[in-house]
Amino acid sequence: MMCPLMLVMMLLVTAAAGSPRSSTAPRICAVDGSSRLVAVRGPCPNGSSRTRVAAVNIFDAMYDASSAMGSPNPRAPNKQGISIANTTAALASAAANNIRVFRMFSCLWGPHMSFWVTNETQYWTEFDTVMDEIERYPGLHVIPSIGYSHWWWTANQAFAGVNETQNDFILNASSVGRGLANKYFAQIVTRYAKRDCVLLWELGNELNLKVNLPPPNCGDPTAKCFGVAAMNKFVNETVGIIRSIDPRRPISSGMGTPLPCAWHNTYCDWKSNTCPPGVTGGFWGIDSKEQWLEMLAEQQNGTDYWSIHLYATNATLAAGFTEFGLVDSKTNRLGQVDNGCYFKSLANETCAPLTEIIAAASTAASSAGRGLYLGEYGGPAPNFTGPTRESQAFPSTALALQVAQAKSAPDTSAFDLSTIWAFMCSWTRNQFPMKMVCIFPDSNLPSESGSKAMLDLILEADAALAKPSSTPEANL
Repeated sequence: MMCPLMLVMMLLVTAAAGSPRSSTAPRICAVDGSSRLVAVRGPCPNGSSRTRVAAVNIFDAMYDASSAMGSPNPRAPNKQGISIANTTAALASAAANNIRVFRMFSCLWGPHMSFWVTNETQYWTEFDTVMDEIERYPGLHVIPSIGYSHWWWTANQAFAGVNETQNDFILNASSVGRGLANKYFAQIVTRYAKRDCVLLWELGNELNLKVNLPPPNCGDPTAKCFGVAAMNKFVNETVGIIRSIDPRRPISSGMGTPLPCAWHNTYCDWKSNTCPPGVTGGFWGIDSKEQWLEMLAEQQNGTDYWSIHLYATNATLAAGFTEFGLVDSKTNRLGQVDNGCYFKSLANETCAPLTEIIAAASTAASSAGRGLYLGEYGGPAPNFTGPTRESQAFPSTALALQVAQAKSAPDTSAFDLSTIWAFMCSWTRNQFPMKMVCIFPDSNLPSESGSKAMLDLILEADAALAKPSSTPEANL
């Protein structure tokens, strides 16, 4: 078996060979003489220097602080122990451990978002509390993942007689869900654009994983899910809302890694399971590298940072979700494709290493004048961050690749940012069926005994990435 670090260095030959980055490509910049970071669309401003970041997801910071998802009194834990105390503890620990950036889901999950519809003032008061807490730590920055997946569900929960689907939300600009989303995106960006702790904006989470899937994945029993063109139209309209308020900050797509069969899902017919002449594999066939890269570019249209999410042995994740009834076993989109197996070679039944997926995405993003953001990554579910070396093998090689690209190609590598899943995930620590393993620096639990080792890997990578680029921005 090839040494992981040797594989990373081999991938650099391809990944580092991108063209010089566009003058409008996004960058993360460290402000001279301070711990502050700013993200911009273009060269770093005077008084700052180019940096890259290895960081974490604290995805549930807002969940814990909300009276709709946590305790009815956010200052007092509910029966699962959820309260804003978890948020404050996670932020304090992140700052104490020199974590510079974290990603946070910035709307409530699914139907819970109806709380914003009916209790808008209280909702924003609780959100302000979280943002104030972040700003207690000047070196800590947040990527709000605003959320674009569940607004149809929110509309149905909030308004009697409304019965929209996810297809309605994407395809119908006049839907109730779309109106709610547009209002929310404008509100959150207007409210927090002047906060220095906001590094950049993210649209949401993994909308592209629904593209072209067969019914009833998007709520319609007879129609397949929205296509790439419809998704991109929605994305560009949403990006327009953000940029009309905050033109400076880059925007991450928040997309997941395109499915290994994304091209086949787009160009092959799901009913007959047939493809265009010369194409094999049917609707669920594994894409070639060229096919997959075509879909990567198409699914990231209009945003500054191309987002991908990758986990070791995604098939294990799919099996876990199916086991706990979180995906319909008969229509399970994850179970119908060889998950985690990209660019599969029929000749020898091999799959590309996940680091090759990252390297290919980085090269493609650089060529397009965009940045790459590995927004989620981790070991096999539920052991995303440990406790064993085996659980941490893929995260370790992903971090090594990010550092190696930055060192070998400081001016052309697009791989600016990574955030592991996850840090101090109190929301899913006990009550989620799979009991996710996350980094808890002071934990004595056996399942979390790998926390220090994983955190050390992230901090070592981030320290290496924090060093200034060898080429001054003025010369780019």
